[in-house]
Amino acid sequence: MPVRIATFNLESLGDSREPTVALGRRLDRLRTHLLRLDADVLCLQEVNARKAPRRHRVLAALDRLLDGTPYAGCARVEMTRMDTGAPADRHNLVIVSRLPIAESRQIWNDIVPPLSYRPVTGADDATPIINRFDRPFLYAALSLSDGRRLHIVNVHLRAPIAAPIATFEPESRRRSWISNSMWSDNFDPRAERSLMPLSAAGL
Repeated sequence: MPVRIATFNLESLGDSREPTVALGRRLDRLRTHLLRLDADVLCLQEVNARKAPRRHRVLAALDRLLDGTPYAGCARVEMTRMDTGAPADRHNLVIVSRLPIAESRQIWNDIVPPLSYRPVTGADDATPIINRFDRPFLYAALSLSDGRRLHIVNVHLRAPIAAPIATFEPESRRRSWISNSMWSDNFDPRAERSLMPLSAAGL
């Protein structure tokens, strides 16, 4: 049987900073695109959740987006935090399916153990940094009419933004790193203003 699968990054849908009127216009545009896709399976990324009164966070904007469309009655799997069992505040994954969902789960460090990293510019006795996945893979097994299963994995990897090294901050007076290696360990290529190492700054 033919199955139409689509993936769509909703770009922080439900951001609390977005005005209600602007969100309404955005939902209208997104709804038009989703209806045009006419997908049997939708893999969605960057769905934000808002805190509901006396409840955990809920995907209220997504509910509004799908309301009144054929997707509203579909089966759905949502990403949840490990500590609360509720959606995260930002960038959740969601699988929406017209096919029955026979099985679903989140894959964190189930297959690949967390990586240990020691910055080359850190102190000799620095504690290694343990890097765990902060976003899971969202998996669902869908039941096809012929008895087979369709396996879906929804993935949204983080952008490669540099993380600061706590033991070495740039000197506030000079606004520069004191060595090239410290600068490269902390360099963010997407930053509008990247602090330069002293050698590159001619200091």
